[in-house]
Amino acid sequence: MHNMIAVCAVAFLCGLVFQARAQDGGTVLTMEEAVARALDAAPSLSAGDEAVRAASGALRQARLRPNPTLSLQAENVVGSGAFSAFDRAEFTLGIDQRIERGGKRGARVGLAEADRQLARLEAVLTRLDVSFEARRAYVEAMAVAAVLDTAERRAGIAAELQETVRRRVRSARDSVAAEQRVLARALEAEADVEQARHALGLAKQNLAALWGGAGDGFAIDRPRFFDVPAADEAAVRDRLDNAPDLLMARHAVDRAAAALTLERARAKQDPTVGLGLRRLEATNDVAAMVSVSLPLALFDVNRGNIDRAAAERRRAQWQTSDARLRLERAVAAHLATLGAAGAEAAALRDRILPTALKALDETRAGYGRGAFTYLEVLAAQTALQDLRAREIAALQRSHLAKAALDRLLATSDDAVSGEETSR
Repeated sequence: MHNMIAVCAVAFLCGLVFQARAQDGGTVLTMEEAVARALDAAPSLSAGDEAVRAASGALRQARLRPNPTLSLQAENVVGSGAFSAFDRAEFTLGIDQRIERGGKRGARVGLAEADRQLARLEAVLTRLDVSFEARRAYVEAMAVAAVLDTAERRAGIAAELQETVRRRVRSARDSVAAEQRVLARALEAEADVEQARHALGLAKQNLAALWGGAGDGFAIDRPRFFDVPAADEAAVRDRLDNAPDLLMARHAVDRAAAALTLERARAKQDPTVGLGLRRLEATNDVAAMVSVSLPLALFDVNRGNIDRAAAERRRAQWQTSDARLRLERAVAAHLATLGAAGAEAAALRDRILPTALKALDETRAGYGRGAFTYLEVLAAQTALQDLRAREIAALQRSHLAKAALDRLLATSDDAVSGEETSR
């Protein structure tokens, strides 16, 4: 009966491993391809493009001068006595043109240009955010795939150990209780494989959801997960000044300065010059008319708007300083994580894991000869399992830190350009 249970468990394990491999079947989708799919399908990028076009339209509008005003006046058309008819009517056809003073047009154009540049940078940041989200989802899928591989290896070792214990029980070198313990261990390993398989399917669905696809038509690039990423700290420091978020904050200062310039220009009063022709009905004569009008700056000199714009410029300057500090702290933290996690992953891969694997192999071989107990084999297997879990966690941290650095500094995206995007 016990032998039958063991055979069924091994058969179930083999089927489960095969199903897990099939679940991750299909053509390998690289991280770059996943990012490209997410960028191509992101509605936020199209919205950013429209924002840039809207700002370009506002800039074209800002360059235009005020329209002239055409007027027609009729005097002495209705009255009493001599003015009861149209004999003494006077008709004036004129055109008035407001003349902008104080550099209003140039200031208006400068503000519109600043708005367009901000819209472009917002589109860049949106592209970087979408790219980062795709990379993060892909890293999570790679980590789960690595967990699945580890679970499958553990299940394979448990199945081999189960067969060894079964032979020892037959030869009366181990008790039936030992066979039950190793069977429970094998069933636990099977459950871990199934759980990891479902987790991988969910991770792939979350990744594919970024482009509206399904998670069953591609496989994850598993080997790439074990490539420890690195970053040149000196090169990273050199790129700080051109980080997109910092550029955004600086352009916000430029935009606030342009708004202040415009409000100061609006404090200047604009004269209106008029030219016209007057026709006198009584004499049938025509005379030219010239008019000039200028608002009197007695009450409204735009002082409140100027103070508001000046305060907003100072606020933008403080926010730029804050953005610089936040960027430096974030970059330092990601560099530290990248270095520490990378060093831990490299040490585990190059020195610690090979030693633990050798210890497990020797313990298993010694157990077959009767030199070690089952508990010692279990301890060696658990130690190896814990070390592999640490390696996966360290690799995941390092990949996420590298993705975050690339997001902050735009080192792996070609989105940073001053030109309007088109897709």
